[in-house]
Amino acid sequence: MSQSFEKLWNEHFPHHDFVTLQLKRPAQNKAELYWEGESWKKAARWYHENRQGHTLLVELDPREIQRLRRLLWNDVSLDAAWRELNEPESRPTPQVVVEAVWHSVRERRLAALNEPATRKRLARCDAAALTQIDERITRLKARG
Repeated sequence: MSQSFEKLWNEHFPHHDFVTLQLKRPAQNKAELYWEGESWKKAARWYHENRQGHTLLVELDPREIQRLRRLLWNDVSLDAAWRELNEPESRPTPQVVVEAVWHSVRERRLAALNEPATRKRLARCDAAALTQIDERITRLKARG
């Protein structure tokens, strides 16, 4: 009968960690118990098997990585980096904003576009979001 090395290890060294070989200490809280659970170990194995040699399962845009590295340079102040990362123009409009505008238009027709709350939402929209809203309004007008 063949057993895996990990099972044999756990059988003969039940108080030592298989990965670090160190003596296990009792879990201090529920979170630590979850890390030691078999389901977590199974998920970690799946992750490492499926990343296929990549550092991450999801690859980032190289231009975005380059921009973030530039923000870490010594000549970029923390304030400047914070402003660049948090300015609305550097992020796409959340879909929920588009849906909020669209909900207003469906409920109160085109008059909703002149309401202060809707105008405020539209002012925060990027070009892609405005195009999406415009296309929806065009289809609405075509339907009558």
